[in-house]
Order: sequence, then structure tokens, then C-alpha cells
Amino acid sequence: MAKPGRPPKGTWISSSKMAEVLGISTKYLHRQRDELLRCGEHWRNISPKAQRPTYRFHRENVEQAFRTYWNGQAK
Repeated sequence: MAKPGRPPKGTWISSSKMAEVLGISTKYLHRQRDELLRCGEHWRNISPKAQRPTYRFHRENVEQAFRTYWNGQAK
């Protein structure tokens, strides 16, 4: 487990790569940032002082979150 204030170890990838891995649009992925995913565990802003944020997504954690979500939707 990651130390408080530090992102978990693993593969952090761009929005476009994460959307491609999941087979979804980047627009849908970014909507889920507010609904399904949690800052620090699933995503982070690597440019907090920039005018436009740049997000990175934790590949393994996001894949698990979507698997759980999609399996729950199928019931």
C-alpha cells in the first residue's frame, strides 16, 4: 500500500491510453473520474498549476474499478 500523500506504485498512463485499454472514449473516462474513480488511487493531475490539467491513470486500479462496475451492471 502507498504511503499517505504518495500515489500507488504501478503503471500510470495518459487518458488516451487508458481509454484505449478499456475500449471507451476519453470523454466517458473523464466523466467517471467524478463518479467511479478516486483521486490518488485511480487518477492524478500531474500538472496542478497548469491552466489545463494533465491526468494520469493508474492502469491496474482503473481496470479493476471498471471490471467491478461493469460486472455489477450486468446483473
